[in-house]
Amino acid sequence: MIPSKISYDLFISHAWRFHDTWTKMVELLDAQDRISWRNFSVPWYDPAMDPNTPEGARHVHQNLEQQVKPANVMLLLIDVYSVKSARKWVDMEIGFANRHGVPIITVGNLDDIPAEAVEVAKFGDANVAWDSDSIVAKIAEVTKKTSEGRA
Repeated sequence: MIPSKISYDLFISHAWRFHDTWTKMVELLDAQDRISWRNFSVPWYDPAMDPNTPEGARHVHQNLEQQVKPANVMLLLIDVYSVKSARKWVDMEIGFANRHGVPIITVGNLDDIPAEAVEVAKFGDANVAWDSDSIVAKIAEVTKKTSEGRA
């Protein structure tokens, strides 16, 4: 019998639009043959909704929380966090992950980002470079620790 792949529900930081780094991560995970995964981080934007209004902000807040809450792991892309206009959204994603006990793995080289964004490392339960084997191994390690902590 062929062993089945381990399946993970993942949230990838995105700041409400498709970043090249987000697309790179999706492609990297899709190409992995050791895991299967469900993408809980689909960037979505309704041009009729203004996130700067109370109603729009409430809608974005609720939608984003529903994406983060069921995830096994949040992959916090350092490149996305280093974009100043994205931090508002990524900070919100981090807050939801913390609220719902979703472990955070930061992905990227901390030496390659602006000094003011290096603080992102403190949000992660682990940091890993852009290497598919390392990312998959860290997801497995962090989710195992999380499930053991709940037992």
